[in-house]
Amino acid sequence: MKLLVISSYPEKGQIHGAKTVGVGNYTKATLLALVKANPNLKIEVFAENLGTKESYTENKIEVKRFWKRGSVLSLISLFIESSRQETKTILLPFEMFVFGGLMQTAFALPLLLLLKLKGKKIILVLHQVLGGNISTFAKNPIKVAFLSVIRKTFYSYLVFISHKTVVFEQELKERLGNKSKVVVIPHAVIQEPYLGKNVAREKLGLDKHKKYIFYFGYLSLYKGVLELLNIWDEIDNAQLIIGGGGNPNHMNKPEYKTFVDSVMQKAKEKRVITTGFIPEEQMGYYFSAVDIVILPYTVFMSSSGPLSHAFSYGKGIMLSDNLRDYFNSEDMREALEKSHISIDEVCFDLDKPIKNKLLWSLHNLEKLEGFSKEMCRVRSWDLLGQKYNQLLTEVK
Repeated sequence: MKLLVISSYPEKGQIHGAKTVGVGNYTKATLLALVKANPNLKIEVFAENLGTKESYTENKIEVKRFWKRGSVLSLISLFIESSRQETKTILLPFEMFVFGGLMQTAFALPLLLLLKLKGKKIILVLHQVLGGNISTFAKNPIKVAFLSVIRKTFYSYLVFISHKTVVFEQELKERLGNKSKVVVIPHAVIQEPYLGKNVAREKLGLDKHKKYIFYFGYLSLYKGVLELLNIWDEIDNAQLIIGGGGNPNHMNKPEYKTFVDSVMQKAKEKRVITTGFIPEEQMGYYFSAVDIVILPYTVFMSSSGPLSHAFSYGKGIMLSDNLRDYFNSEDMREALEKSHISIDEVCFDLDKPIKNKLLWSLHNLEKLEGFSKEMCRVRSWDLLGQKYNQLLTEVK
């Protein structure tokens, strides 16, 4: 059985590379799980050029790195090459800006239809499904109105051109109309090796006697990091860490750079630790060292990589009220009930001081850690790799 994958993809030897964001990193993890579930599967990746065109084989996966993000001519070359392949099944991880800006996305849509008409079976892995809160991403009221009108048409089109569409949470399937060709395969959790908390803190120079609350990931408007800093008040013997820097795909935009600078300035005023980009080799130390992983997102449109990392390391979590719909997924809801925690206890309001919520969380770490450990079990890559393999078998 053969599979062609079109995606951004981390550099050789990396999963969480500095030149790629969530889609590329998660794609590589998915393919490694697929190879483990089905060693006879032959996978070829048409990967984004990260600076050098190259071809190589890694972990039994053939990687051909040649297309350039943001280039229409490169997109044409990519889709011509894809249409020529004998392989019928194409896995396409997709988010709004995976090929570049809005122009490149709009250009890619008819090319995807041409692949369908050529007899290709596209498995679309939708990393984001926007709800109604478009104003988070566009401030111009005319643009907001336009995007609101085309949102449903856009997603209906994506589902139409796909043979199957994968989403990570039940809520995202419901936003797509709960259609039969939409499949929920949860965002997987890697079962990470245990690192002692004190050992990790010593490595990072953190105080062994403090409690640490951790925001992790690229700084984005929708991730609510500025809102979190605004409601943060100092807590005795506790410290907030902002673990992440600017998204490399957007640092050339003045408006985005201004936002990143404002986050750093606010963090300095609040005496919050900032780390900048955390290399892959240091991630384990940070997640082992902290007590609570916090997600202050202003919009729920995707399943969070940082949340899955929190589950991986069995850490307590706190979610903004905007992420309550996570618990529409049965496994999340059941794990919460099993841990004797209510949704109200793990969620917080971005418009209210967070101190009391944090104090509750720090006093109930055992319950919160139990919830994360259960989610790590039910969303393991071993289980979900089999689900992806089953999906490929059905599509064949």
